[in-house]
Amino acid sequence: MSKEKLSVWETLSRIDCTKYVEKKGRFNYLSWAWAWSILKENYPTASFEYKKTHRGYTAFVNDEGFAFVRVAVTVEGQTIEEDLAIMDNYNNDIKNPK
Repeated sequence: MSKEKLSVWETLSRIDCTKYVEKKGRFNYLSWAWAWSILKENYPTASFEYKKTHRGYTAFVNDEGFAFVRVAVTVEGQTIEEDLAIMDNYNNDIKNPK
């Protein structure tokens, strides 16, 4: 009897991460360090890459002046890119960074 392989989403969504959840102000979150650790435990070949601007910077600035980074995460051959806002200690987007 063969065991059907679960999708990445099915595998990761079944993991109880509550013991790693932290609080910052009024927000609960799972830090990148814990999220990455859990991902690598389950998918050791997973990788990520910071995308760069045409000038070679890792921080982008949108038309409204807000800064963000673009990260590509690859798991099991599937790559997804996400834009992540650069925020201050109060979880506010940073506008016109210097």
